[in-house]
Amino acid sequence: MKLKYPLSILLIVLAVSCGRKTVVTDRRTYDGDREEVLSRPFPDVPISGTRSVIVEEARKWLGTPYRYGGEDMNGVDCSGMVMKVYQNAANIKLPRSSREQQQYCNRIDRNDIALGDLVFFSSKRGSGNVSHVGIYIGGDEFIHSSSSRGVIVSSLAEKYYVAHYHSTGRVGAIKEFQKRCESLSGTILNDSTASMRPGDKEAEAIRDAVRKAMSE
Repeated sequence: MKLKYPLSILLIVLAVSCGRKTVVTDRRTYDGDREEVLSRPFPDVPISGTRSVIVEEARKWLGTPYRYGGEDMNGVDCSGMVMKVYQNAANIKLPRSSREQQQYCNRIDRNDIALGDLVFFSSKRGSGNVSHVGIYIGGDEFIHSSSSRGVIVSSLAEKYYVAHYHSTGRVGAIKEFQKRCESLSGTILNDSTASMRPGDKEAEAIRDAVRKAMSE
């Protein structure tokens, strides 16, 4: 395993929380981190149904550097990653900031959290202001874009996240996505190429979700 922190670890001082200032980290910093992150075992939880496409899309972003305002794999911030994951996986358009995403979601009890739900944090303990967001992947873990390490997996049980936890939210539009999967499952499974237009990401996501659910 490569060293996590090479000598040229940073080009500039990193921001404390997601979305504070423009931060671009050295791409070389993430070569070792990405190898480590991708080789670690994921939570031993069942991954099935339409929510699986959210989790699997989030996993594709692991190792991406942090960049404030970024929305691609050259660099992304916390809310930008969440927005793109939902857009790419389920054609669901979320607001851009973590605060707006928290307001957009249906707030749920922490005990009811499920794959693909969003977890929100505040930079100050006890503060009502949301400043960070991640995607729950099971096993009490979530994927998020850390301002110091880029897109990584962290545990909700870590002391920092326990102290700064704000709330858990569920994207209401995911129910509509699930309904589309169910209504189109027969067509897509029986004749996927004929029923899909080239580059139709929504149909591709539905097809993959349905096939995965049907195979388990």
